[in-house]
Amino acid sequence: MRIQEGDLKGSVEKTKQNIKKKVTDKFKEKITESGKTKSKVNHLRTRCKEWKACERQTYMDKLTRYQVSMIFKARTRMLKVKNNFRGMFQDNECRICNNHEETQEHIFTCIEKTTGFQINNREIFSNNLVILKNTARKLRICMEELEKNKTT
Repeated sequence: MRIQEGDLKGSVEKTKQNIKKKVTDKFKEKITESGKTKSKVNHLRTRCKEWKACERQTYMDKLTRYQVSMIFKARTRMLKVKNNFRGMFQDNECRICNNHEETQEHIFTCIEKTTGFQINNREIFSNNLVILKNTARKLRICMEELEKNKTT
């Protein structure tokens, strides 16, 4: 994917487009290659079907900063759940049910039992802004519920 002499021929705009495409392709290749051994990157890459390198997700421009933060954390498995931060907690036992490993998916199941609403990957990785706003609200409630049962 090196820039070739042919990429520099033509108008200035065409040359800029060629170089930008090469840089973007190289970036995406690097992320894909280096992310193969990283579970959080793989989780995001496999769930985001329409991911394009160097392109901002539209929800980031339409939702509030807090909503974007909640959606992004859920998409990248960075919610403060024991399994997402293994070195931070003494055990991985669920803080709500005390019966299972506290994974992000398990927490969503426990929260559904206590609050009655459901959170799933389809909602988290949706492109629909109404769904994402509602999901961000449910994620906030979920994390508040989890904090109520805080033990380390």
